[in-house]
Amino acid sequence: MPGVSDTGEKMDISELTIRLIVLLLPGMIASLIIEKLTVHSKWEPFKFVIYSVILGMLSYSLYQCSLYIIETYNYFLKRGYNPTIISFWSSLFNSQEPISVSEVFVACIHSVFVGLIMSKIVHYKYL
Repeated sequence: MPGVSDTGEKMDISELTIRLIVLLLPGMIASLIIEKLTVHSKWEPFKFVIYSVILGMLSYSLYQCSLYIIETYNYFLKRGYNPTIISFWSSLFNSQEPISVSEVFVACIHSVFVGLIMSKIVHYKYL
């Protein structure tokens, strides 16, 4: 239910809005890169929001995969295997969970690469 956290507490709409904007910032960055680097008709706001959500999820997923790759590399170097799971989902749905600024920052860096790769895919019509 929108506006209700996992603990059953009501979340203020403005708090929810700010949390969504911060957490989906990587998707907005990737969408802006694609919008500026490709030739297409002007995107409607709804289309921009949908692309931002999808590309944001892709950026966070790429970040999670890079963490798994690093942990697998450490495992083969006999340093142990301790997979790190990003707190993106828990901080998105739980108002008590703080937003990890470092995760958002690293996901924003990944979103630049996602935006550039997706721009190339759109430009050369690979899809």
